[in-house]
Amino acid sequence: MNNLDITKFDPTVADLQQLVSITSQITVTDFNDKNQLETVKKNRIALRDARNKIKEKGLELRADATAFGKAIIAKERELIAIIEPEEVRLKEIEELSKANKERAERIAILPMRREKMVSQGVVISEEVLVELTDEQFIVLLNQKVGEKNEVVRLENERKDKELKEKEDALKRETETRDREDKARLDERERAENREKERVEREAREKKEVEARAEIERIKKEVADEAERVRLDKRELFITYLKSLGWTEETKDEYLLNHTPTTTIIYKKLGVYNGN
Repeated sequence: MNNLDITKFDPTVADLQQLVSITSQITVTDFNDKNQLETVKKNRIALRDARNKIKEKGLELRADATAFGKAIIAKERELIAIIEPEEVRLKEIEELSKANKERAERIAILPMRREKMVSQGVVISEEVLVELTDEQFIVLLNQKVGEKNEVVRLENERKDKELKEKEDALKRETETRDREDKARLDERERAENREKERVEREAREKKEVEARAEIERIKKEVADEAERVRLDKRELFITYLKSLGWTEETKDEYLLNHTPTTTIIYKKLGVYNGN
C-alpha cells in the first residue's frame, strides 16, 4: 500500500493536453479527401490508444488496494475527460463523412429512381427519394405499383361491365327487331314494304358492324392494358433480381422457382465434382 503512487500514470496531464491541443486543430474541409480523413482516423486511434493505456494503468493500480483504487478511478476519469470529448468529436467527423458518402451514392442513382417512379405515374420529391435506402425504395415502388394496378383492375372491370351492357343491348335490340319484322311480314304488305325493308336491313347491318367494331375495340383496349400491366410487373421483377446481384452475366448462378403466388430465388453456392 505504501508503494501506491497516483503519479505513476503515464502519460501525464501535460502529455494528454499536448495531444489534445494537436488533434483539436484537425478539421475536414472535404469529406471525399482521403488524406484528411486518414489524418482524422490516425489521430482518433492515437487518442483511443492513450485512453486504453490510461485504463490499463488504472486497473493495475486499483488492484493494489480498494481505497487507493478509488483515487485511481477518479484520476482515470479526470484524464479520460481531457481526451474523450476530442475522441468523440473526431469519431463524429468520421460518421458524418460516411453519411455524406452514402448520400452521394444515392444522389448518383437519383435519375434512375425518378425515372422508375415516373414510369408508374408517381410524383414524389427528390428530397424524399434521396433519403431512401435501396430496400425502402423497392418497398415504396411496390406499393405505388400495387396502387396503380388496383386502379387499372377497377377500370378493366368497368370496361367489362360496359362491354356486357352493350352486348346485352344489342341482343335485346335484335330480338325486338325480329319480333317487329315478323309482325310486318304480312303477305299483303310484303310487296309494298320490300324496298323499305331492304333499306332498313342495310342500316341494321351497318349498325351491327359498327357495334361489333366497337366491341372489338374495347376488347383490344382491355387486352392491351393487361399486357402493359404484365410488362410492368416483369420490369419490377427484373429490378428486384438485380438488387440481389442478378445480371445477364450471372443469371446461370440463380435458380427461379415459380409458384402460383410467389417466386423463390436460389443462388448456386458451388459445384462439387468429387465421387
